[in-house]
Amino acid sequence: MIEYKKPYLLDQSLRYVEDAMRCSNGSGDGRYTEECETWIKNKLGVEHVTMTTSCSHALELALHVIELGQEDEVILPSYTYPSTANAVLLAGGKVVFSQVEPKHLTLDPAKLEAKITSKTKAIIVVHYGGICCKMDEIMFIAKKHHLVVIEDGAQSFLSKYKGRYAGTLGDFACLSFHGTKDVVAGEGGALLFHDDRYAAKVTMFRQKGTNQTAYKKGLVDFYEWKTKGSSYGPSDILMAMLLGQLELSQEIIECNKKTFENYENHFKNKKYEGLESYSRQSNYGSHNGHLFYLIFKEVEQASAFITYMDKEKIQVLTHYIPLCESEMGKKLVGESLGYDIEKDLGKRLVRLPLHPVLTEKQQAYILHHTDSFFRRLI
Repeated sequence: MIEYKKPYLLDQSLRYVEDAMRCSNGSGDGRYTEECETWIKNKLGVEHVTMTTSCSHALELALHVIELGQEDEVILPSYTYPSTANAVLLAGGKVVFSQVEPKHLTLDPAKLEAKITSKTKAIIVVHYGGICCKMDEIMFIAKKHHLVVIEDGAQSFLSKYKGRYAGTLGDFACLSFHGTKDVVAGEGGALLFHDDRYAAKVTMFRQKGTNQTAYKKGLVDFYEWKTKGSSYGPSDILMAMLLGQLELSQEIIECNKKTFENYENHFKNKKYEGLESYSRQSNYGSHNGHLFYLIFKEVEQASAFITYMDKEKIQVLTHYIPLCESEMGKKLVGESLGYDIEKDLGKRLVRLPLHPVLTEKQQAYILHHTDSFFRRLI
């Protein structure tokens, strides 16, 4: 079976993992956590980096830090993973869905401003598939209305927008190093931000609402409960694994991009009857090659394609149901109108295998059987 995702050279992290296990008890905020934070800070050019147990927790942390009130609204794309919306609810805010644009399935700036009310406090953008949102337009709207912008960069580590890294464009950014991503730690994430004013709040909330970090630095004699908080520090063993991956990250991304471009060039020259769209690079930045999708015109065609490819030992996957179509989304906002792009998207979108160890021979095999399937539809 050609797998959808496979990690790259995890054994290169073994020496770091063994060292972490030998020299510590594996709890958080050890040497490898600090090294990962420093690596990301230097690579991306961001002032503050805080490692977390997941991207979901990084989102929750950012939203708690900006102190959402019960009436505060947060706008987010209707096509995203549930963690984006859950973070808003867990912080006490209200979720407002907005439409995505058809080419890259990212938040559509043209539809955004109509969603803003006097209660709007923040916008969460999602760089879907490693393609950055149209950040100039979104930041202009956010500044006009004095809104906080949080980048959900779960899929966009090392992607760029007009020469700047994803994760450095908004007020906050959240990264994922989950095992399904490209640079992996099994589980793990990070919160990025520029503004020094948030640093103390982030540190204290992440440390269970205590001033434990100040205590460890010898700044206070005792640490105590100061505010509400939670436990978002990842194990140093996972951060040891991540450090090895970070050192290979540029190699990982270049391999992914090469496969993405091979797929894109293939579909540029095809006119399939049942194919509505497919992944494309943007003209305003460089992607990280995180995923490549096909969007079928009909749900039944997508289902048939998955079955056909499985028989040929190729793992292809759908993605998440748009939040506006989900059971929870309907409970929150009722039936959503005007979401034509998102209609049945979670069932019509199918992702092809894409990872750094996918060989050219495997890619050719995947494309050959994709062609064979579409020829059957004619």
